[in-house]
Amino acid sequence: MKDNKLILGILSDNHGEHYPQIEENLIGCDAILHAGDVGKIEILKSLSSLGPPLYVATGNNDCGVLRKVSQEFKLVQFDSINLRVLMTHDPGSYNTLVLSDLPKLIQEKMDEFKPNLFVFGHWHKRFAKMVNGIYFFNPGGVTKKYTRDGKPGYSKLYVSKQPNNGQFSFEPEFFNL
Repeated sequence: MKDNKLILGILSDNHGEHYPQIEENLIGCDAILHAGDVGKIEILKSLSSLGPPLYVATGNNDCGVLRKVSQEFKLVQFDSINLRVLMTHDPGSYNTLVLSDLPKLIQEKMDEFKPNLFVFGHWHKRFAKMVNGIYFFNPGGVTKKYTRDGKPGYSKLYVSKQPNNGQFSFEPEFFNL
């Protein structure tokens, strides 16, 4: 983290598919966030070997040891810029987010954690939108099998905190596979 800025490597929905070029591009990130459906523990081992802290939400297809090293809802606090990130895999349907009508459990977590950034997966489709002061972000799916927007990939999210007003700005960079 430098000068009120943070670079987050964000991915989701590998479904067991491993691409070394992802890891090469995530070197230098301040943290790596995986929004679930990893598929194989080896993927997490490889990501964790890169150096930045790795945070993982449990996907609906993650089982066994993957469930033991992840959480359904993961809160990540970056104290250096006072950024609160809430991660989960399945946020509900696309229409619920567009209409700002979240499922009850997610709304309860939002009220409890008060995140600035909400990272999720499951849709296999990229999504980036500010909703009621919270940046909702889906990096799209890594897997080529199920990607709904025809763009399998992952992302970096550049987060800046404005010194004059304390507001955050979010700039996504998407990478195709």
